[in-house]
Amino acid sequence: MQPLLMIATVSLLSAVLVPSSLIQAASSIQDELTDIQEALPMDQLEQLMAEYLVRDNQFRRTVRYMRGSEFADLWEQFEEVAKVKKMKDFMTSAGFPVSDVLETVKDILVGKKQPKIPKRKINKPQNGGLTAFAEEALNIISSSEAVDLHKEKVRSNPDYKSMTKKLQSDEFQTILQDAFNDSKVKSLRKKILNHGIDINLLSNMIKSYIDWND
Repeated sequence: MQPLLMIATVSLLSAVLVPSSLIQAASSIQDELTDIQEALPMDQLEQLMAEYLVRDNQFRRTVRYMRGSEFADLWEQFEEVAKVKKMKDFMTSAGFPVSDVLETVKDILVGKKQPKIPKRKINKPQNGGLTAFAEEALNIISSSEAVDLHKEKVRSNPDYKSMTKKLQSDEFQTILQDAFNDSKVKSLRKKILNHGIDINLLSNMIKSYIDWND
């Protein structure tokens, strides 16, 4: 699994706190994604987020910015970029509910899903920000049952296997690279980078999911 990333993007975070809205693919893939969702170590991930909100000033500032109108506007601009739309359309046609994932990420970041209170006392401050949080979250996920379950789904469900093969294809890798190398996306990335947000985390998050097959 590739080191991260997201995605928020964001993600990430989208890979971190995934509610049932993620699971809306109209096929046999739906049940498989539901099983994988339920295998995610949600308690660990939610506690991690709560701890970062307490101990990491940079992470708190980033989350605060993400809840503002400026980030909401930039997020909308990102989703309207033609090459980003092409990437989302490809993933949706493959059976992966990427629009629901991105909406989930946005909901988390703007505070629609409230984090838990840390269970343990936090004494040591930290300033790793969103990137450090995403790396820790993906490390937790990569050692969870969700990864093994994903691999089992690939072996046992032809539809699910077909989805992952499409996301591993050279065609999709080119589409993914084109989306995040787009001049408009690079301009948006530059605007939010000073707030501790790297939009490339989304790209890395997608690659991390694909790398579960290795």
